[in-house]
Amino acid sequence: MKKILLSLYFLTALTASAAVAPYSEESMSEGATHVIRGKVLALSSKTEKSKADRSLFARDRIFKVTMSVSEVEKGKAIKTGDELIFKAWQPSTRLPLLPGPQGHQPIPAKGDQIKVYLLYNVKSKTYHSYMPNGIQIIGKEKSKKSAKQLSTENE
Repeated sequence: MKKILLSLYFLTALTASAAVAPYSEESMSEGATHVIRGKVLALSSKTEKSKADRSLFARDRIFKVTMSVSEVEKGKAIKTGDELIFKAWQPSTRLPLLPGPQGHQPIPAKGDQIKVYLLYNVKSKTYHSYMPNGIQIIGKEKSKKSAKQLSTENE
């Protein structure tokens, strides 16, 4: 029995994929269907069975990012002022603990200014950011507390 389990473990390890190396901005810009800048209006997530890892216990956290478009660097059908929704993901659960794609890094927060390299899926009519580094946070929103602290420091 030990030999069978050990064999299955090594077979799984041999077929496991590795983390995806970051892309250069030039290659993402060339391959993306859209390159846009804007502000994150909302962020939601849910955990579901992984599509990237086919093992029995693999779960991913799928993020739905809603942003307002402030600049379109590449792409058609998206205009300045539009609201756009795109998806990103990160692994949630992996058993056994094997290396593999680690999803998108970083995931922005509500209020962040971002630049995103998108791929449009014609079949599902959805946008997905380049993985792993297709979302760039170019500005963090300052919290009200820190704004108050700044105003009292200036007085």
